[in-house]
Amino acid sequence: MRLKYFLVGLLSLLLWSCESEVDEAQKAPNVQTINAEVIASGGVVLHGELNNTAKISDHGFLITEDSTVWNTTLFKLRMGKPAQSGAFSYVLDQLIYPDKKYFFKAFIDTEQGVKYGAVKSFLSKGSKDPVILKVNPEKAHLETWISIHGKNLGNDPSFTQVRFGDIATYYWNVVSDSLVEALIPGNIRSAAFDINVSVSGKTVSIPYSLHRPEIHAIESEPVKIGSPFKILGNHFDSIPERNEVFVGDIQLNLLKASRKELEVIIPNDLKQSKQPIRVKSQLQEVVSDFDLILAQPVILEVPACAQTWDEVLIKGKNFHPEAYWNTVLIGGLEAEILGGNENEILVRVPRGPYPNGNAQIKVKVADLEYTFSKPMCIEDEWLMISDQLPFHFYGNVGAFSLNQKGYVISKSTDYNDPKDYLWEFNPSNQSWNKSALPVEEAYIGNVTTTNGKAYLYTGNDADNFWEFDPGSNKWSKKAKFPGAKRGAAIMFSLSGKAYVGLGRNTESWNIINYLDLYEYNPVTNSWKKMSNPPKELEGSGKASAVSLGTSAYVFGGAQDTGMNRLFRYEPSNDSWMSLASLPEAIQLQTGFAYNNKIYCATGVPIGGSARPDVWIYDPMSDNWEEGTSVGKVGRYRAFSFVINGQAYIGGGEGQGWGGSVINEFFQLKK
Repeated sequence: MRLKYFLVGLLSLLLWSCESEVDEAQKAPNVQTINAEVIASGGVVLHGELNNTAKISDHGFLITEDSTVWNTTLFKLRMGKPAQSGAFSYVLDQLIYPDKKYFFKAFIDTEQGVKYGAVKSFLSKGSKDPVILKVNPEKAHLETWISIHGKNLGNDPSFTQVRFGDIATYYWNVVSDSLVEALIPGNIRSAAFDINVSVSGKTVSIPYSLHRPEIHAIESEPVKIGSPFKILGNHFDSIPERNEVFVGDIQLNLLKASRKELEVIIPNDLKQSKQPIRVKSQLQEVVSDFDLILAQPVILEVPACAQTWDEVLIKGKNFHPEAYWNTVLIGGLEAEILGGNENEILVRVPRGPYPNGNAQIKVKVADLEYTFSKPMCIEDEWLMISDQLPFHFYGNVGAFSLNQKGYVISKSTDYNDPKDYLWEFNPSNQSWNKSALPVEEAYIGNVTTTNGKAYLYTGNDADNFWEFDPGSNKWSKKAKFPGAKRGAAIMFSLSGKAYVGLGRNTESWNIINYLDLYEYNPVTNSWKKMSNPPKELEGSGKASAVSLGTSAYVFGGAQDTGMNRLFRYEPSNDSWMSLASLPEAIQLQTGFAYNNKIYCATGVPIGGSARPDVWIYDPMSDNWEEGTSVGKVGRYRAFSFVINGQAYIGGGEGQGWGGSVINEFFQLKK
């Protein structure tokens, strides 16, 4: 009986259980929002509850910042099809900001649509703190990708930001919660910086730096200006514009760039070659531990001889390819460069001076220089031996020679010193010695020599006549000139006597021209009136009177185009003779006798400008011929003298009436 009752009861329980399962399956699914458990260290756990999983395809939570707006929810946290009814939860440890109120509700997706639980809220303490464990590679270059490994780095790029220092990158990728990839921007400010990763308002940093550039070597040395060469190293910037290369303060022209090579060209204006190389790259500056070696210029061939202003070709190698950046010195003087390339330079020979008639040739490229072993001879017939006369001679009293020395009466180069001095030239060492002139100023006077002494007519109001003894270096006053006071007179000496004549007085409105000649006898210290010069010489201003043999030759000092006559004076019979006329009427010339001929040098033709011309008169043929010009630059009022068979010309003023005083000094090479 008992067994019977037991079986009946068991059957009833099974029937009730089946009915319960049927009721559960037939029930509509439902969901409830339970609460939010805020985690102090960051994040939140959202709790919900659901039933009837059979009819639910997805479940989870919605989160928003505005409880009235759910169609633009901040998050829709999907958890998929539930495994069982009852409580469920979601741990959200990212993408929420601290001290911010969020609203949330649970949801389920059913056959009849989405169902929601009640809306609830929580005040966030933020996401979990992001953590950076390491960065690969340990160092990198501008605009290269790096990998940031860590924890809590987010899973949505819109909530994760990466900065390098204070510069945000525009290119990053959140691979996972533990890996973020980012591109180092090209515009960061320093080679050493912090990588800052911000996730939902929380930031973590780690120090980082770029590779430091390295300079290892020059691919091939020595290098040449204008020829590309490579700097070998590492960690350069592959973008050329982000590299700068210097030698000293001169920036080199960059052609190509890679991580391990920089191809550059030395610019034209390099001044100093032996210096280290500086490279600015990856926001850093490094200096090589070796110097750049520039190819040494070498001169292989130069002309044996040349004249000034000649064009000469210098052959060699390693010259500056831009010819005008070379410096060429000829006899220490910088030559004008006319053209060339790295193997030859065409230059113009400077005018001088060349004291010994030879010129060493030197070529300079940057600070490197090469001097050719054999000097080039200067073939100028009139050789400039100085351009630094210690005095300004501009038609002053004049010049003379005695005892193998030359003498000039003139003022110094100091314009504040009004005095005249006697300047003695020693041809053995080409030196000048200044001594006081104890006579009255005599700019318009003249001078001549005879019997080993010089005689000076001052031409001023005192009308004094002086004798100079070079042996004692003393001046003594002699019998006064008996004629009228005058300037620009002629003076010459023959047979131990001195002569003064012609000239002009221009101190009054009415110019007085003198046509006379006086003879001075040093033995008797007396004057004698001689026959008047020819009428054609009247009005001449400081004509040249040159003694040759037993005769004197007078020419120049012209005042008009008709005054080109040459006259010879014979003291033996006190007579004048007309000879072949000069090819042109000339004034402000200088004259001297040399090799039994008469020289008329420099000056200004009437109606013309200053000339460097030389005319040579041969008494044997009574003929003028053109000689070699003096210095190729026009000049007038120069001085001249002859010492031991050697002629010299110097001083004067150049290139027309408005020209400047010339301090050049020439020697006639014969």
